[in-house]
Amino acid sequence: MIVGRTSKIKATGTNEEQTALSQIINARKTPSGIKLRATIVLLSIRGEKISKIATEIGCELNTVKKWILQWKAIPLTDVHQNKLSKDQIVKEVMKNLEDSPRSGRNTRLTQADLMRVQALSCENPEDYGIPVSIWTHELLSEQAKKLGISISPSYVGKVLKKQITAS
Repeated sequence: MIVGRTSKIKATGTNEEQTALSQIINARKTPSGIKLRATIVLLSIRGEKISKIATEIGCELNTVKKWILQWKAIPLTDVHQNKLSKDQIVKEVMKNLEDSPRSGRNTRLTQADLMRVQALSCENPEDYGIPVSIWTHELLSEQAKKLGISISPSYVGKVLKKQITAS
């Protein structure tokens, strides 16, 4: 949480950066989160106050402050030294507007476990005493657990989808 008076926080940016921000905002395939952040930064560069930006785009004051401060914290030195093309500037600006990587949880399943689940899906369920002819994700998950592989039905689906697209 950002504490204290921060009403004087203002982003700065070169004409090239502002052009890149506009391109990002207007691009069809830009993710909505990136568009929102680009809009926040661009409006701040153009002199809008934090409260007006928050009201205009419909988000919290702290969100606006966070992205303006993040923009200010990561200067695009190559842009300022005019060493980048317009496309490279857009890519650098996009990178600065992305979420920070999250740690997440490490996978508990080994590659061998995943391969065993894939192999199990190719076998006949009746060979395991299951009276159906086609595996469901739930049945595969239950049978994998009996084999010592703890995997959820939804993750079984993801594993099998990876197998199909990798083939």
